[in-house]
Amino acid sequence: MANTFKAQILTPNGPLFEGDVISVKAPGTEGNFLMLFNHAPIVSTLAVGEVVISKPDNSQISYAVSGGFVEMNDNVMTLLAEKAEEASLIDVDEARALEVDAKVRLKDKNSKEIYEGDLLQMDEEAQYQADKVVEVAYYWGIPCGKLPNEDIIVQDLHELCADNIGNYKPKHGVAGVIIGNIYENPELLIA
Repeated sequence: MANTFKAQILTPNGPLFEGDVISVKAPGTEGNFLMLFNHAPIVSTLAVGEVVISKPDNSQISYAVSGGFVEMNDNVMTLLAEKAEEASLIDVDEARALEVDAKVRLKDKNSKEIYEGDLLQMDEEAQYQADKVVEVAYYWGIPCGKLPNEDIIVQDLHELCADNIGNYKPKHGVAGVIIGNIYENPELLIA
C-alpha cells in the first residue's frame, strides 16, 4: 500500500473531507502544486480552482474552491477554504443560472451594472483592496477582481463590498466605481 497522510478540508460551514490520502493537488496563488507523503512543511494561499484528492483505493474526489489557505506539516494537511463544494455535486445548469444572475445583479456604487472585463476603482470601503484597480472576471460563477500583473490572484467581489464582519451589502453595491473596460482601456491596469 502506498504511503498516505491525513487530510482535511474545512469551510466556515464545517468539514467537507477528512481521511487518509495518497496525494492532494491544490490551486496555489503561484500555481498548482501537489502534496505527497513526507512533503516538506508548507503554508500557501489558494486561488479559485480545483482541489483533487487521490485516495488509497485509487479513487479521486474533486472540490471547487474559491480561495483560502493550505498547510502541510508532519504528514497532516489542512485546507481552509472560503467556499468549497464537491465537484460531483455541482449542478452545472444551476451554476450557470447563478452566474447569469450574479452578472445582472452586481452593480457598482453608482448602480451601474458590472460585467466581465470591467475595471473597478476600489474605494476605502473595499475591505481588502482599497484604492486599487481590479479587473472583473468570473470563476466558478463567482464575480472576482483580478489585480494587475497577478493573473491568478482573485478576490470575490462580494467580499470586497463586505463590512468588517463579512456581511455582504448588496443594496450598497461593490465598494468602487467602473472606470473603463480591459478591452478598451488596458492602460488603466498599469500598476
